[in-house]
Amino acid sequence: MDLLGGTASVSRCLYKGLARYWSARIGDEAIEDTVWSYPAPIPECPKIEKLLSFYDEHVNLYVDGDLQERPVTPFSRR
Repeated sequence: MDLLGGTASVSRCLYKGLARYWSARIGDEAIEDTVWSYPAPIPECPKIEKLLSFYDEHVNLYVDGDLQERPVTPFSRR
């Protein structure tokens, strides 16, 4: 959490509730709004409370030591 900085960005999902966003600091670069969480999800989704999600499009993801290819989606950086 010491590499994350809160932003003013928020979004709402009808199925999960209000999401809050963070920027990730990697060296001298801040990757804006690449992490999000539902600090108080709707009652039907209690298991996601306070978990962090990362955009695969913005980070290097390793599975069993193998770097995964970044997906190209509408959320990819241009």
